[in-house]
Amino acid sequence: MYQYDSALGDFFEGLLQTVLGGASEGGGVVLGASGVVECATGVLCEAGIPSIAGGAGLVVFGDKMLDSGSDKLGKAFREADGAAGGGGANSTPSAPDWIPKSATSKVPDEFGPGKATKKGIGWRWNDGKGNGVRIDQGNLNNSQEYQQVDHVVINSGGRIIGRDGKPIEGDIKSSAYEAHIPLDQWPKWKSWNSPN
Repeated sequence: MYQYDSALGDFFEGLLQTVLGGASEGGGVVLGASGVVECATGVLCEAGIPSIAGGAGLVVFGDKMLDSGSDKLGKAFREADGAAGGGGANSTPSAPDWIPKSATSKVPDEFGPGKATKKGIGWRWNDGKGNGVRIDQGNLNNSQEYQQVDHVVINSGGRIIGRDGKPIEGDIKSSAYEAHIPLDQWPKWKSWNSPN
């Protein structure tokens, strides 16, 4: 029963945040646009500048609310799905159906059954020794094109592996494109951590 209660709470909280975030972003755009119009007249610029600033603030706030709401909705659906499938403390988790078998079979057995990611919708496996695979479902609301499609992040020996099979320079944020391997490409690799 607790799983359903938790999932239901996350669902409604995520839904509320998503709705408020969308309304805030929309209101911010309108407020900012009205400020631009006010400034364009040349007469009302003193009133327009606060409108532009307030609008920008609402857009930023709304974007954060949308991201948080999306994460909570994803968590609620994962929890509800696990509860409906008989999941529980004594059951073995398994990757969601949207991840193709060609991808899950590429993950080394010693990484175990894996578990749901904490943020967004995804699944992760690791051996606790700096090796792991994370598969994330694409998010069309993400501003980064390479994260709008289902993708894989590979950690081998404590280093993030890029699309070319070599460790990336820097961290994921500074080499984000290289670090996010399209899910439809990764099963074609010769091994879990190398295309060659």
